[in-house]
Amino acid sequence: MNEITRKDLFTCYQNVQTLTHQVTELGQHVTINCDLDEVDEVYWLLLNLPNPPVTILRTFLTSQTPFYYDMKFRDKYSLQSKHLIINSVTKDELGVYFCMNTGIFPIFSDGIRLHVIGGDTEQ
Repeated sequence: MNEITRKDLFTCYQNVQTLTHQVTELGQHVTINCDLDEVDEVYWLLLNLPNPPVTILRTFLTSQTPFYYDMKFRDKYSLQSKHLIINSVTKDELGVYFCMNTGIFPIFSDGIRLHVIGGDTEQ
């Protein structure tokens, strides 16, 4: 399986047509939509600069259970159709979310920047 590199995600981030801002409060549940047409098999990624991108999970056409790249993500993230659900948002989950198809020529969704307003928690 190909690894998604920091360079790939930076390239995507620079070419994003739209960056939607989604404001939340810490501790809330958040739903993020994947705006790609074909979402049977996708990766969900989080970019939180200056950190490298994080691959959260991958979905498969042949299974309703996603593959989580870190076991701790099972409690934090879930899927509902085309939507990534983030449970009880903390500062660690703030950043720019993307979904990406699994094809030979990857297509990234527009980015969704999840942040909170106020004080030192703005990302």
